Amino acid sequence: GPGARGPVEIAGTLCTLTQRKRGSPVAADEIILADSGSWELVLQKPV
Repeated sequence: GPGARGPVEIAGTLCTLTQRKRGSPVAADEIILADSGSWELVLQKPV
């Protein structure tokens, strides 16, 4: 549900998957995978 997060490994790199309200500022290390209505699914790469 909203605010759900979890680590996910992509090509040997641990990333964080976050569901949050749509329209939040997107950081340089974030990729928006999907957005649906008022929510978006964001992938955060480790710093």
